[in-house]
Amino acid sequence: PNKSRPAFQLAYAYYSENRCAEAASEYEKASHLEKPNYELYLDWALALDCAQKPDAAIEQLRHALALEPTAHAYATMAKVYAQQNRQAEALAALDQAEKADPNFEVTYVYRGNVYMLANDFTKAAGQFRRALALNPTDMAARNGLDMAQRQTPPRM
Repeated sequence: PNKSRPAFQLAYAYYSENRCAEAASEYEKASHLEKPNYELYLDWALALDCAQKPDAAIEQLRHALALEPTAHAYATMAKVYAQQNRQAEALAALDQAEKADPNFEVTYVYRGNVYMLANDFTKAAGQFRRALALNPTDMAARNGLDMAQRQTPPRM
C-alpha cells in the first residue's frame, strides 16, 4: 500500500476503462507515495481532462513541462485549452510543442483542429497536410483534411 507503482498501474487500468475520476484519484495517491515524475504528471493530467477537470489537468501539465518540456505535453495542454474554447492559449501551447519537436505530428493535427474551431479552413487544411507529410497513415489528419476541404469554398 505504500508503493507508488501499484497505484500508478491501477490508475492506468482505470483510465484504460474510461473510469477517469477513479484514475485521477489513484494518480494523486501515487503522487503522495513517491516524488512524481513526468509520466505521472502527464497521465494524471490526461485522467483529469477525461474527468472534465480542465484546470486541474493544466496544473498537472505545467508540472510535467517543468520536468520535461516535451511536444507531447505541450500538445496535450493545447488540446485541453481548445476544449475550453481558449484558442489563443491553445495556439501558444502548440507553438511551444513545435519548438520542442517539429516532427511531432499531433501538434499539426491539434493546430488544424483549433483552426477548424475558428472556421479558418484553409489554415486547418495546411496543418493537416503537414501532419500527413510526417505520417501519411494518420487518420485524424486525413479526416481533418477531408472536413477542412469540404468547408473551403472553391476558388474562382
